Amino acid sequence: ASDGNDGPCPSSRLVYGVPATLLRYVLDHWGLDFPGGETAMMRHMTQSPAGGYATLEDATGEDIEVLLTQFGSALMTDGRYFDSLLSWDVDDIFSHLPETARLEPYRELGYEPTLDVSVRGGSTAYLHWTPAGTHGPTSIRLRSASDGALPGHMVLWLVRLR
Repeated sequence: ASDGNDGPCPSSRLVYGVPATLLRYVLDHWGLDFPGGETAMMRHMTQSPAGGYATLEDATGEDIEVLLTQFGSALMTDGRYFDSLLSWDVDDIFSHLPETARLEPYRELGYEPTLDVSVRGGSTAYLHWTPAGTHGPTSIRLRSASDGALPGHMVLWLVRLR
């Protein structure tokens, strides 16, 4: 529900839920080692002259591409395979949402998966690939809708589970 918010978040999502989850992830993974702990880290970020992602980079010492990649991975793996977020169990939270609002991967069982998706800036598409039997080395090719190279700001990350 929008709760009277006319800000940038779509009314079908909790107000600022994704940014709050990203902050929780950052505090879980870097807050304990920050001088003064989580409280000092949050104070540092809210008083930072930097804005947006630069604030997170300053507080953690990580490039935003690394942070967002780790965060995207954590959203899919937390509670399903291991605890990626220390404070919350994202899988349990998602299980209480309507099925259409849950974070679910595209599932593929074949030897040559093909996934055709459009991904907005800052978003992620997940593929859960579990080929039957044994298979040789695998390569992955990503391309744009016009069969060209992807923009340089796009990131591919893999989580291999056995």
